[in-house]
Amino acid sequence: MMNLGVYIHIPFCIKKCNYCDFASFPLNDHSEYFKMLKKEILMYSDILKTKKIDTVFIGGGTPTVADYKYIGEILSLINLDKECEVTIEANPKTLTKEKLRAYKDYGINRISIGMQSANDNELKILGRIHNHYDFLKSYEMVTDCGFSNINVDTMFGIPYQTFDSFSYTMDEVKKLNPAHISSYSLIIEENTPFFTMDLSYPDEDVERRMFESLDEMLSGYKRYEISNFSKPGYECKHNLKYWSMEDYLGFGLGAHSFFENKRWSNYSDLDSYILSLKMEKKPIFEENKEDNKELYKDYIITGLRKIDGIKTDDLKDRYGIDLIKEKDKLIKEYIDSGYMKFNNNTLSFTKKGISVSNHILSNLI
Repeated sequence: MMNLGVYIHIPFCIKKCNYCDFASFPLNDHSEYFKMLKKEILMYSDILKTKKIDTVFIGGGTPTVADYKYIGEILSLINLDKECEVTIEANPKTLTKEKLRAYKDYGINRISIGMQSANDNELKILGRIHNHYDFLKSYEMVTDCGFSNINVDTMFGIPYQTFDSFSYTMDEVKKLNPAHISSYSLIIEENTPFFTMDLSYPDEDVERRMFESLDEMLSGYKRYEISNFSKPGYECKHNLKYWSMEDYLGFGLGAHSFFENKRWSNYSDLDSYILSLKMEKKPIFEENKEDNKELYKDYIITGLRKIDGIKTDDLKDRYGIDLIKEKDKLIKEYIDSGYMKFNNNTLSFTKKGISVSNHILSNLI
């Protein structure tokens, strides 16, 4: 039986953050959405029954805004493997002990908390609904309820952020000793408030220094992906599916799927999503069965995000293309320059190469 990952999108939040371009919005009545979400999942029961569901990721939005009973109803439709990693994203100030106990009963065993910054002024600029004290109380509540597999999300490149303020944030996270830490660069998207706001951002050199200092700041953690660090054995198994080109199904508004070399995405407009399901149709907005060359490129782009890199013989077996032969001269240049390394049929970035990985990837594909 083949393994399968499941992503479930809950688009609701209390307030949309200034940088967020995800399919998310405030809404008081969630009942219709969850009714349709359950209907969508049942449309894929033929696949779900024949696969080993070993990872589930409930994202958003803020899934913890919704009534926890809805979460239980959704998970009851999925035949979870006994060792399944089940993650739910949480925003500080939306957690209660009642919710957390219910999540545990439903089989959720991993909590991802959106801290973003330990500096209240930066949180306010981001449009977050919590302050640092709220985060600390939520984190304490999560641990008190028996969760040990906890991720903390942080962000750099925030308006008016300095290297020192970012360093303070990472020090505060490390004090808590979570199993997993993510640190992403803020990206300004066109359809967000930040796109039109007149703000001052850290300059390129400062932001690069933040990124390049992560290994030192998070000593004791293993960097297993460009933006992700974990204690041994606590790597996010679900996200590793994305980076390893493994099958997953996405359910809910705007959710994406990759299954048997075919990609598709759902409507990101709520009315279209609901109407499609009311008409007994899967809410698919766009689908694309990628050709061999596209899959080959995806494998390189996603696989090289992992610090362990990619197996070039696996790449050749899957898609019949020998990367080392195709890009021999270029790869040799990167290796000689100290940006990449190649050992035992494994190609990966060095620490020096990670900071210029986007440029190198564009040349390799």
